[in-house]
Amino acid sequence: MWLERMPNTLWAAFPVVLAVLAVRPVSRRQVRRFVDRYGVAASSGAPAALSGLILRNRASRLIGAAIGCSLPSLAFAIGTAIPNAGEGILYGVSGYLIGAFVAALLPTQPATRQRRASLVPRRSGDYLPRLALITPAVAIAVSVASSIVYLVEPRRAIPTFFGAETPIGGLVLAVVAGVATVIAVRIVVARPQPLNTPELAAVDEAVRTQALHTLTGAGLAVALTGTGSCLFDMGGFATNPWFHTAGWVGGGAALVGALIAWLFRSAPWRVSRYLPS
Repeated sequence: MWLERMPNTLWAAFPVVLAVLAVRPVSRRQVRRFVDRYGVAASSGAPAALSGLILRNRASRLIGAAIGCSLPSLAFAIGTAIPNAGEGILYGVSGYLIGAFVAALLPTQPATRQRRASLVPRRSGDYLPRLALITPAVAIAVSVASSIVYLVEPRRAIPTFFGAETPIGGLVLAVVAGVATVIAVRIVVARPQPLNTPELAAVDEAVRTQALHTLTGAGLAVALTGTGSCLFDMGGFATNPWFHTAGWVGGGAALVGALIAWLFRSAPWRVSRYLPS
């Protein structure tokens, strides 16, 4: 009996673990890793400013994930039913993304009387590779195309990899996640940057880059998971051998892409755009 309850018990404790990890102190090693990953000059005095920013951003993401993972249990406790969404995993990822987005919009420097901002143009390509910028559109296009094929082609009545009867869930997931990722990236890129010392400007750029990588990596992971679901549904039911093979191969590739996108959150990146002195 206790073996059957163990998974539920561990999952119930997971949000608590996330909350504890969210508020743990930032070590010097973590600051050095951040400095190396995003190219902040070690002699700029940035580590002192970065420690608080790293803690704030990490806490926002993990607490958002903890709240998301707890939603099904909280809804049950108050007598409200909500879609399970993979035992709360999707809610957890959504909370993680919302927390990262909120943290990305918070100012990285204390408010001052000086009301100036950097006017140096910023582009999404300064912070993200081209592949990451076009993947949302590709994920949506492939999801729509595979869903159309599913609807118009003759189907055989066998269960698919995800056990779904229609690809509507995967399609909605891919479209919503893809569109939300594009919008979030544009908003974070457009966030004003206070005109201050080059060192603090470099800190702001590093924090902005981390936020964009987090939002893009997690958002694309969700979108590509939805795309994989659509492709598996198409391939699992398709009578045409070409669509059958394309669905299974493409679905597997989409899930691999989702894993790569998730790992992209911590990819090193140095912004090359000119920073005013």
